[in-house]
Amino acid sequence: MDNQQRTCRVVAVTNNKGGVGKTSSTVAIGSILQTMGYRVLLVDLDPQANMTTHLAGSGVEFEQHIGDVLAGSASIQDLVMTYAPQSGAADEQAPDEATPGLDFVPSSYQLNLYEKGITKKAQYASLLRQALRPIRPYYDFILLDTPPTLQTYTLVSLVAADAYVIPAEPEKFSYDGVKAVIEAAADVKDMLNPSLELLGIFFTRYNPKLRNSTHDLVVSTITSSFGEEVMLPNVRKDAAMPKAQVAARTIMDFAPQSNSAIDYHALTAELLTRLP
Repeated sequence: MDNQQRTCRVVAVTNNKGGVGKTSSTVAIGSILQTMGYRVLLVDLDPQANMTTHLAGSGVEFEQHIGDVLAGSASIQDLVMTYAPQSGAADEQAPDEATPGLDFVPSSYQLNLYEKGITKKAQYASLLRQALRPIRPYYDFILLDTPPTLQTYTLVSLVAADAYVIPAEPEKFSYDGVKAVIEAAADVKDMLNPSLELLGIFFTRYNPKLRNSTHDLVVSTITSSFGEEVMLPNVRKDAAMPKAQVAARTIMDFAPQSNSAIDYHALTAELLTRLP
């Protein structure tokens, strides 16, 4: 880690619904910020460990993970890994040594086994915020990939975050998921983290040419309910994204000219204007 003191922003990527692109968005936004020259740390707080697999490859297991940090048996500094692109993917590019690496803290399916013990700790909701404190000066952004529930690991993420962003799909039940997150975050803001702010909502796997009644209804309902001003640029459905995940590459390494890479660039640029 370098010694330069940085103004770090911690952002949770969250929704109370699975399959909406939380992990894809966390990795994509983080990788784009990294290519812009920012120092970025991604933290996987989902027991499914999809972000860890995306960045490290399938079959890779780590002796320690974020659960050990929250349990108090490891310091987060010792768990930081640096993403190393897997070979054999499309659009192979030589790394720019002047650009900082993309760091991440892994998760594990064992995280589920840690939850009961973690919730018995005094002021457990603040454990992640306390764990991140010593490394915040070394990063410009810390992005938190959360599980598709509003339980322990999402709670500690919202308490640790300066802001949160909600990816959603323009499909049935999306409104309920977004509404649940905003209500839960409002409770966290009132009781535990008064500085927490909503950066915005965006749709993933978005097809602007698909204008069916359900698609239109979800988009219009969420926009009218939460306000046009909270809506962020949407991300088009793109086959390059799942291919990049299988190849254990970020979209910026795998297909930087793809629709999803272009859309995530626009989304990231807008997020930068909204962060204080």
